[in-house]
Amino acid sequence: RGGIDAAPAPRAHLTTPEVASAAQGDPAIAGLVQECQALMGGVITQADTNILVSMYLSDGMPVDMILLGVAHFAALGKRSARYIERALLGWQAEGIDTAEAAERHLALLAQREKNEAAVAGVFGLENAKFTKLEKNMIAAWFEEYGYGREMIAEALAEAGEHRTVRYVNGILRAWYTKGHRTVRDVMAESAGTMRNFQPASPAPKPVLGRGLRRVPKFEKNGGAGHDE
Repeated sequence: RGGIDAAPAPRAHLTTPEVASAAQGDPAIAGLVQECQALMGGVITQADTNILVSMYLSDGMPVDMILLGVAHFAALGKRSARYIERALLGWQAEGIDTAEAAERHLALLAQREKNEAAVAGVFGLENAKFTKLEKNMIAAWFEEYGYGREMIAEALAEAGEHRTVRYVNGILRAWYTKGHRTVRDVMAESAGTMRNFQPASPAPKPVLGRGLRRVPKFEKNGGAGHDE
């Protein structure tokens, strides 16, 4: 989310004459272009202007939402109007269609970055580059399961040599399914398992070894015989 995963197919934009004509009757267009120029660090091309105005007029995207997106991506070094267009149309496709919704979305993205950094710290990784699948798993740990660093660290300890996000995800998902919400819950289950454990009794050993031995029988004349 927040990138260009939901990018639309290439499409036509308003032409320069169309933008100029529309700007005569809508002062918001001039304000949009001026603010975008300031956010993007200078005069923008006519092609970029057409793209940005097309989002406002053709896609019905609010000016403040466009400006918020331009500010966000420009701060990340993404100053291409085509890139910003693809990203914002992706947001719109996900139901993020107001400045307020965009602000909440950006706040969520910022929190996810912090969570991913926390997970990298638990795993002992520096500057970890998680895959999209791993990022989705990590997001679920915090947002769906309600887990924090302690639970993740406990799951990592449980994983032993399998120190991967995917393996730890399996452990955390199993704990969540069981209703475990804290490390105390996990420890309580482990303690209960130990109390219910009954060690197997050792098999009894025969007293006389593998079989009964013949008992020697002594006779009066001093000889010895055997009972049959």
